[in-house]
Amino acid sequence: MANLYNKAGLVNIPVGYRDGFLYNIKPEDNTLAFRFNRDSAATRVNKEGLIEEVGYFGPELVQNGNFEEIGSEEISNGDFSNGSTDWFNPDNAATFSNNSVTITGGSGNRRINQSNVTSPTSSQWKLQYEIIEKVGTSDLKVYTTNSGSAAYEVVPSTIGVHTYFFNTNLTTFYFNFSNSAGSITIDNVSVKEVGQNWTFGTGWSIEDGKAVAVLANNTFLQQTNQDAIADKTYKVVYTVSDYQNGNVRFQFSGGNGNTIGTSVNANGTYTEYIKSTLNHTIYRFKGASNDGGFTGSISNISVTEVKGDKPRIDYTDSLTSPSFLLEPQSTNLVTYSEDFSSWTKTGNTTISSTNVTSPSGENNATNITGLNGSGGNDLRFFPSGFNSANKTLCFSVYFKGSGTLRLQMSNGVDQGIEQSITLTDNWKRHQVSGTFNSTSSGSQFHCNIDDSSSSTATSYDVWGAQVEEKSYATSYIPTAGSTVTRAQETCNGAGNASTFNSTEGVLYAEISALADDGTGRNLGISDGTTSNRILILYSPNSNELRFYLAGSGGSITVNHTLTEVTEFIKVAVKYKAQDFSFYVNGVKISINTSNITFSGLDDISFNNPFGGGTSNFYGKTKGVYVFNEALTDDELQQLTGPEYNSFAALAAAYNYTVI
Repeated sequence: MANLYNKAGLVNIPVGYRDGFLYNIKPEDNTLAFRFNRDSAATRVNKEGLIEEVGYFGPELVQNGNFEEIGSEEISNGDFSNGSTDWFNPDNAATFSNNSVTITGGSGNRRINQSNVTSPTSSQWKLQYEIIEKVGTSDLKVYTTNSGSAAYEVVPSTIGVHTYFFNTNLTTFYFNFSNSAGSITIDNVSVKEVGQNWTFGTGWSIEDGKAVAVLANNTFLQQTNQDAIADKTYKVVYTVSDYQNGNVRFQFSGGNGNTIGTSVNANGTYTEYIKSTLNHTIYRFKGASNDGGFTGSISNISVTEVKGDKPRIDYTDSLTSPSFLLEPQSTNLVTYSEDFSSWTKTGNTTISSTNVTSPSGENNATNITGLNGSGGNDLRFFPSGFNSANKTLCFSVYFKGSGTLRLQMSNGVDQGIEQSITLTDNWKRHQVSGTFNSTSSGSQFHCNIDDSSSSTATSYDVWGAQVEEKSYATSYIPTAGSTVTRAQETCNGAGNASTFNSTEGVLYAEISALADDGTGRNLGISDGTTSNRILILYSPNSNELRFYLAGSGGSITVNHTLTEVTEFIKVAVKYKAQDFSFYVNGVKISINTSNITFSGLDDISFNNPFGGGTSNFYGKTKGVYVFNEALTDDELQQLTGPEYNSFAALAAAYNYTVI
């Protein structure tokens, strides 16, 4: 059967990709491969059966995004091992002995200081020191010079090691003990610059590993001389902690305008995909001005360019025969998909462990106990401000355990949409979906993992919760503090005029739909217009496969009812004037003798290949082939029949190692 593929102008099975292309076996010219795009990360099931995120991004653009960069030591002889060397003691208030310094209170300058400290403009500094002994209650102060004017800050003076952060144009550093009786003994003084690459506006400062805002009202934490290019998409990730007040948002600035991200007002790790509207030179966080200012912390900042993400070769259905996965855009409304401690617990529900091995292979799943079959022992998630009126929603979660549970969605008005599920010893994704009516209340919509009166599970493991505005569950979208959107995927443009025979040939595909969702999903060859096209598609009608051909002399439509569109099928259409035939799973379902001809076929795409590409094919594909001659009935029957494993045969014949 391998000789059959010598007749093909294009052979594609999901084995290789690079730089936004899904490669073909034929033609071997990689510039004729399928062009793929998705402006976000996404997940797949890899050949080990584990869920993993796949991303195709540029290098990190933010400098010192974790605020852990630290400069060189600015203090000489900070451990006082050389006595008073490098220290100025203007009124002899300090005594240097035993590798420490004791400052005695009284009149005059009760201080020690060092000059000639190197100071970048508006620097943030980290001061560390140890108090060995203290007599009296006087304050210890740090004096700094700021543009020639002295300023001071009171710092901790209890016994022990202290760390203190301050912001100044530092040129001279002072330790000062109040002008009163008593004394203080200090050792191990260190001053180092921190917060490099960042400018801290009013209300912004730094602590260990994070930028801290206190009522930052219309002020900025920012980096300059960065490069965000117009019309390119960037993945922006950051963590908000210690939240108390106000809103904060990320934005690109400069270039006579801003590209603004989403305002946030809660702790969590946020991921945004932001398309830059201009060429920008500033990355900044802005505290909103209409709510008193932002109070909280920002850390773990990352900005990377999305370069057209990797196609997904997915092993959900088989660990030996993967498929190429294409999905529409979707948003996970669950803000903590793996952290169930933030969900509302009722009754006896208890999180007993959070280090269970999950479907990702990491120890990030959760074990839940406290169920007893009496009802009322639930985990509930309330999407903030979400109105479910007239919306179709799907709630999906991965479970492992034994016994039965109930998944439920409710909006406080409609009857709850629910489904009883049976747990197994292996991880399995369960889902419930339905449509809510127009009278629903957004504040009441919630999702339950429910211990009903008929439930028999006493404990279970859970991971990967997802709520989507879909009638079905798409691939897992991880979240950690905010909703996250996976962008739609497109794949088109393989081949050219020399790849295809416009006079006769065969278009073959092994495909399955994601759901019977009432949409058109097309795969076909064309000349880029409505005049010449050969399409295989899932129609908007329930469980209907359709063939549609249009050329000189008319058009042909063949409809075929499937048992279930989510099951893989092998389909082929033979085209030749007065000799058309249509196959599904080894059976010839129709013939046609119309005198229709085609010209200029030069492109195959996973969409309706004209008018800009509509009705994108969202589904799974194990193989697409275009043969440059009309195959015989025996060949078509064998090609589409159940006895021929096209993926395994091709992979072996061409010595491909799948990824």
